Amino acid sequence: RHCEVAQRSPLATPRKPWRDPCSGESPWAPNCQDGSWGGLVAPFVPPQISSRGGRGRRTAGGWLRLRRRGEGRGVMAPAAGGGMAMVGWRWTRRRGKKIVQSYTRGAREQPDQDAFEGVVGSQLRRIPNPKGYQATEESQIPKPTFPSTLASYVLVFEMDDEWRAILEHVRINGEEPPKGGEDYPVSYARMNMQPLVDKLRSADMIVRESISSDQQSMICLISISEKRQKQVAEVMGEELMRLRLKKKDDYGNPIKNGGGWAGFKQQLAHLYEKSSEGSLFSSAQQCAMMEFMLNDVDERAMGPQLLQKEACEPGETPLSQLVNDLRIKTYFCLHHKKKREWLASNWVSNSLGKQPIEDVREYYGEEVALFFVFNGYLMTMLWVPAAVGLLVGLLELIAEVEDGTVDNPFIPLYAIYISMWAVQFVSGWKRIELAYQMEWGTVDLEPPEDDRTAFVQSNKTYKRHNDVSKKEEFFPDPIWRSVFIVASCVAVTLFCCLNVATSITCEVLKSVFHRALGGEWWTLVKIVGALLQAGTILLYRFLATFLFDNLTNLENWKTEKEYHTATVAKRMCFGYVNSYFPLIFGSFIINHVKVFGIDISCPDNDCIDYVEILMAIVFTSQVLHKLVAKVAIPMFRKRQQEEEAKERADLDDMIAEISDQEMQMELPEFQGLENDYSSKLIEIGYFMFFGADFPILCMLLLIITAIDIRVQANVLVSMTQRVPPKVARDIGEWCTTLDVWSVASILIQSCFIGYTSQALRIYLPDMSSVEHLFAAVAIEHALLLFKIMWDSKFSDVPDEVQLAYERKNYERDVLLKNFDTPDFEKKVGFYTEEEGHMYYGKVQE
Repeated sequence: RHCEVAQRSPLATPRKPWRDPCSGESPWAPNCQDGSWGGLVAPFVPPQISSRGGRGRRTAGGWLRLRRRGEGRGVMAPAAGGGMAMVGWRWTRRRGKKIVQSYTRGAREQPDQDAFEGVVGSQLRRIPNPKGYQATEESQIPKPTFPSTLASYVLVFEMDDEWRAILEHVRINGEEPPKGGEDYPVSYARMNMQPLVDKLRSADMIVRESISSDQQSMICLISISEKRQKQVAEVMGEELMRLRLKKKDDYGNPIKNGGGWAGFKQQLAHLYEKSSEGSLFSSAQQCAMMEFMLNDVDERAMGPQLLQKEACEPGETPLSQLVNDLRIKTYFCLHHKKKREWLASNWVSNSLGKQPIEDVREYYGEEVALFFVFNGYLMTMLWVPAAVGLLVGLLELIAEVEDGTVDNPFIPLYAIYISMWAVQFVSGWKRIELAYQMEWGTVDLEPPEDDRTAFVQSNKTYKRHNDVSKKEEFFPDPIWRSVFIVASCVAVTLFCCLNVATSITCEVLKSVFHRALGGEWWTLVKIVGALLQAGTILLYRFLATFLFDNLTNLENWKTEKEYHTATVAKRMCFGYVNSYFPLIFGSFIINHVKVFGIDISCPDNDCIDYVEILMAIVFTSQVLHKLVAKVAIPMFRKRQQEEEAKERADLDDMIAEISDQEMQMELPEFQGLENDYSSKLIEIGYFMFFGADFPILCMLLLIITAIDIRVQANVLVSMTQRVPPKVARDIGEWCTTLDVWSVASILIQSCFIGYTSQALRIYLPDMSSVEHLFAAVAIEHALLLFKIMWDSKFSDVPDEVQLAYERKNYERDVLLKNFDTPDFEKKVGFYTEEEGHMYYGKVQE
């Protein structure tokens, strides 16, 4: 396009200067042979001619300076629009020798552009071109690429047969069929898409269109320029758009991630630190801006207004309403290609390296980053108990060889250590949460929460006037909610009772088979009983998830936070009974009760070996179930997509090329972190409650956690669509669950010392049963006292973190004060004169 303009206008500036063929440097530096600047000036010609002949040198103003090499005098005529002949000599030098090349062509009276290219270009192509003498056309006119600093948001439209017929006509004939004719196909899908695309472009958004490989979808990639980003970021405000300020040391060197956080202001753009992607706003922030514009959250952003708000159903955004109306198929945020590849190599594939938490937070948001911080902290805390557990496990093997039982003097000590570790783990995590809140500036940040779409559209939701906010707000039906909260409590209780009855039934069957087969089959009976318990746990977990999610929907919670809290409460209450009751029953109860007159106790009342087998099988089955759900099923789906792509080959058996956005369109949406947190806390509970029964469990948990981090990272990077970034201060109700877990660990480990293990009698052989129980209670009280003292001492944020946070805030306030500019919306108002003319004036306080 620049070449076309330069050919028509003498004032146009060339797109980029040519390289000097002698030195490879800019032609504006006359450092070649004598006479390199000796030449006539002719009008600019397109690069197809100049690149083939290698004859010209661009100058300012859209002209072409024709070269004259060496001592020969070449006579050059204007390169376009004239009827003059080109006769001359060109001297070149190669390896110190002088080589003369000549060319002569006759004149034409009225040479047009094609004739000139055909005659002169073909002659110039005959001139031998030494290696390195002349740049190729590809290097002079590089292939245009879209800027990598701009993120893309994707809207997918459905295509119909008429639209595909038009595209086929264009492919064959090079143009669309004439409109208005009888054979012109009317595409309603195209008529649906075009107004929306026009609105996007009118809102100063960059729109690129591409067709899917199967020609079933039209994919629109939406981006916004950096200037537009600054305008929207300022409208979004500090709650939705925060940037880190620059900070330098005493020598003026920048300190990465060293500044405080502040809302964006256009006049302070030079004070903000750039993202790791090289742009001022990261791709996640750009996607948030585009979604802010597309959903028309604030009119000041001047978005495209794809739909009027009155046309949207209550609780629906314009994008979701377009999906409901079948005007678009789907919408999602496209992965940033370079950042995605960097995360794949430095995070997913780097199993032994440190997690790039700052890059994860920048790309996925604080909510996802905190999940991986939690898993990394868990790995750090598991190293010592894992090593101790291996040692205790080795001593159990020695004891079993020598005494016929795995019980040994070190098991009570290891049980006490696990309880103390649980207290330290929970307290340390609370400190880390506070530290990251100060590091990421989320201490006082409370992002606004909108009402849930299901809540707003429910027929048990009413609108009434709020006397406090003076606005109309949605409120749930109190009677309806109360009824279903009670129903949920009853359902959870009944489901827990049913689960307990099933677990006890499995133990009865185990005991019956043991007596029927005899003592020599005891090991096989234990394994079969453990497998039956593990299958029951997985089955009940699936049924409970389906039941409790539907009950939570019927409770009609207003915000996502309330809905999430109710879901976590149900899942963890039932999960505690479902996952741990078989182990609690086998450890503490099985030797002291009879079920329907059937003795289900272990041989010689020694159940510690059965509990070990049960713990190993139950834990392994749940880990395998999670790996199948997270790895095997997504890989199978991905392979199916690749096979379907091969089936969409053309008639020449060429595999259809699939674009990156089309591949991401086929990926499933990310389902959130609730299931991941739930399964991880269940695994931690196994170690906190029964780590002394199965000492190598801690090492298994350490290995599984290391695998989980990379598997979940691979799911985020490669297996799902990009996650919309979310701000979170902490992990929410899961931290409360951990606090409950630490108290339960003290109680269960104390019961294990008093009921299951007999190793305490090794230290006090004359201890009676009552004294044994009293010792376990004393240990439990001592551990609870330890928890109270430890939490009171180490629950606050470290002093150095608090000091660094206050220093950053002080430096931020001082910096912004020096660059403070008046906020015209707050300090200036509109006033009307008596004649009716408006003028600006300061607001009178």
